[in-house]
Amino acid sequence: MLFVWWALAPNWVPLFSYTLSETSQKEVIDLFSKEGVAYKINQENHSILLREEDIQAAHKLLGTNDLPKDTSSGLEVFNNSEYGLSEFAQNINYQRGMEEELARTIMRMNGVKNVRVHLTIKKDSLFEDRKQEPKASVVISFKEGVSYESSRVRGVQEIISAAVPNLPPKNVVIITDKGDIISASDSNESTTASIRAEAKYRAILTDLLDGVLGDGRYKLSINVLTDYKKRVSVKETYYPDTGGKGFLVKRKSSTRTSGDSVSEPVNTGQNSSEEEYIYSKEKSEVVYPIGDVTKISVGLVVLGSLNQNTHNAVENLIRSALGMDNSRGDTVNIITTDSKAIEETTASIPLDASEPKAIASAQAVDEKDTVKKYFYFFISLSIVLSILLILIFILYAKAKKNNRSLSNAEKQQLVSDLIKWMN
Repeated sequence: MLFVWWALAPNWVPLFSYTLSETSQKEVIDLFSKEGVAYKINQENHSILLREEDIQAAHKLLGTNDLPKDTSSGLEVFNNSEYGLSEFAQNINYQRGMEEELARTIMRMNGVKNVRVHLTIKKDSLFEDRKQEPKASVVISFKEGVSYESSRVRGVQEIISAAVPNLPPKNVVIITDKGDIISASDSNESTTASIRAEAKYRAILTDLLDGVLGDGRYKLSINVLTDYKKRVSVKETYYPDTGGKGFLVKRKSSTRTSGDSVSEPVNTGQNSSEEEYIYSKEKSEVVYPIGDVTKISVGLVVLGSLNQNTHNAVENLIRSALGMDNSRGDTVNIITTDSKAIEETTASIPLDASEPKAIASAQAVDEKDTVKKYFYFFISLSIVLSILLILIFILYAKAKKNNRSLSNAEKQQLVSDLIKWMN
């Protein structure tokens, strides 16, 4: 019985790898109690423990309710600070407090799920010839369906720049929880623009495809190419007057004669004239936008099958939603995991081997869990039957020792006791 209890006992794991504040922990516990989520409190570090199979659902529940809102303390570290701290310790506490205060402020922005802020503040010194500017790094995660637009990213940079003295916005590096750099800089402007565009388009298509195909029935990939080169076109145009010659500025005429004035009279001459015209000039300069989208490629894998009409409707929906242009080279490839549908709709497109492997892996995990459950069930059943057989053998041996057979009443009482014990 102890073995059965040990085999079937749940595995309790911490909900978070860090310690929540008292307020946040109380909010999380109240939510779990309201939703009926089983939990325990670790008596050593007072962390919240959940069953291992409930961790994923618990995090999803917390994300839906925007919890935990506060996981650390900001400048409150100075409320109970000890007297006589060294200047170095005070500077460390101040920097930690500022990081947490900035994280709290950014968390109040709509769509932000979690954020961490790290500051690098160089203390000014009279003995340094060159002063180093402060720097900051931010790791931020957004809620599902929220895109990190340039205005939102710029706002985070401005908040941190305004809070830290002598920190320019360009020195604030912002990355997502997946490691993608989304803050604008001279070296990654093109990459940043592509990432923002892909996130925006993904949010649009996810909202539409969930209603058409169903949530979890497809895999989506979007690739956006952007042109971040600054292009300037200069054009000069010259305009003459209505006569086609331009505007007359100066006219000059002269006459020259030739011949021998002694032997014969003057009988030859030459006339010449000069005219100077000026033309009007117009100069125009066109600056093309930076970060213009040059190509959009969309790949869609549908888990199942699609008929030809649905296939065409989904493709047209994607093209219309993203404003795709065939002359620009935009492409949409839609395939399904059904082999027959693949041959009918996208015979020329090879199926990515990673999709079947992912599905097979998920099926293998489900089969493994099923086998594990049946294994525990059969072991428990075997132990119970063994105990019943031992009890029956003991009663039989006892009756045989007394050299008498059981009466009908004793047999019925024995069966009744066994049934009660089994229940």
